[in-house]
Amino acid sequence: MIGPEAPITYGLAAGSRIGQAFPAGAPLELVAGPEDADTAAFDVLMTFCGSPYRASRGRAGPVRNPAGHEVRLHRPDLGAEPEGAEWLLGGQTVARVVVSVEGIPAQIVAPEPRTFALRKLWLARRTGRDPADRERDARDGATLLEALAAGMPGFPLHEGFAGALPGPLREVFDRWQARRQHPAPSPARDLDIPSSSVAAPRT
Repeated sequence: MIGPEAPITYGLAAGSRIGQAFPAGAPLELVAGPEDADTAAFDVLMTFCGSPYRASRGRAGPVRNPAGHEVRLHRPDLGAEPEGAEWLLGGQTVARVVVSVEGIPAQIVAPEPRTFALRKLWLARRTGRDPADRERDARDGATLLEALAAGMPGFPLHEGFAGALPGPLREVFDRWQARRQHPAPSPARDLDIPSSSVAAPRT
């Protein structure tokens, strides 16, 4: 899962709180690797929603289970939506069992947390996106990287990892490291998003 469920999963793994609560019934975002069968991913996700439902990956339009929950299965093709999803494949995933508000347990498998966090920071700098989305992505990405550095030694943030990153994510990683060494004087710079995209505080 690559939606707001992923940071919550990382928080469980790190023993801290990462991410925010998300609305019940919000679409579930799933990225499919090349090894996934045509229907297996949908089977798992629809069962997580509360009702088993089978659907083909090639089906046009939104896929919903009988309860009305929507699932979006993305194929990580270069240049396709969501941007940069291809970077989330590979690496060590994080899996945790969570319990829904209805008391239903389900396992969530989230992508490699370091690349997930860096992609969030990369998205925060993409022009044309909603400013609120950009700020949320920046905060989630920065919070996750700090949690990784502080309490997840299985995911070291060193040159060995950085050297294997695609160019755009390597740039984000280098900026993050530079900010840690030289903290920014303003919230916008600290989040690594243009100040024009941060809403002015209400008075």
